[in-house]
Amino acid sequence: MKEVIILYGGNSDENEISELTANSINNHIDRQNFLPTLLNLNDFKVDKIKRDSIVFIAIHGAGGEDGEIQKILKEQAITFTGSIIAFGKLSEFIKNHVKIVGIKSNQKKSL
Repeated sequence: MKEVIILYGGNSDENEISELTANSINNHIDRQNFLPTLLNLNDFKVDKIKRDSIVFIAIHGAGGEDGEIQKILKEQAITFTGSIIAFGKLSEFIKNHVKIVGIKSNQKKSL
């Protein structure tokens, strides 16, 4: 059975939605093939992650969408879900520029 670390949370404004996402993944994952573990980003230590684990990135906002976690995991040759580092940086770049012009997102607040 493959271990899946569901990484969520952190200190961003999107912490709550990240936790909801992680719980949904945890509740719906195929437990015949995967052994899920929830891990808050605030408790994340890359040296504690087994090399043969898969990290499912459920982080919204800083850490997950800016490519930082992906960079750390890639450097340690740990398999992870989600976009590669460049796309995370592009997403952050777009968010910052959308904020400048005041375009509203589907969130409760303006980007």
